[in-house]
Amino acid sequence: MIDTVIDPVEEESNDLRLHVTLCSLRYNQLIHKFTEVDVRLRQIEENIVFIKETLQNMDNAKDKTYLKWGGFVIVTLVGVVMSLALKLN
Repeated sequence: MIDTVIDPVEEESNDLRLHVTLCSLRYNQLIHKFTEVDVRLRQIEENIVFIKETLQNMDNAKDKTYLKWGGFVIVTLVGVVMSLALKLN
């Protein structure tokens, strides 16, 4: 595949076959470039989805940790209150 742009050729305006051939090459270049862009966009999309899922998993892990610590604090406070209540009676 040609990576450089196919510039107009002076003879192209006089020769229909040459014009058609060059247009075909130009069109194939465009298709190739669009395919490259499509592949890159898919890779970017996959990376974004991966990052999003990773962040969601991190948030879920943090939430679980906060719930565990919150439960621990509540149980501890209830225990302290109960022991104080029993000592006062």
